Amino acid sequence: MKSTRSRRSLHRRLRVLGMLGAGIAAAGLTAALGQWLYALAVGWTIAALIYNVTVWLSIAPMDHV
Repeated sequence: MKSTRSRRSLHRRLRVLGMLGAGIAAAGLTAALGQWLYALAVGWTIAALIYNVTVWLSIAPMDHV
């Protein structure tokens, strides 16, 4: 049980770090290209996209169809 919990915890941490890194990078790139007004929205969108994809990839194999 402990190995499963630590594995899930590691996966969760990696997902959050990936979301933060990609969101900050996307926001920074958007701001650097002169569209600073949209930088926060772009960063948030990329982070949300990563979250949705990782959740979908983890629950898709559970479909028995």
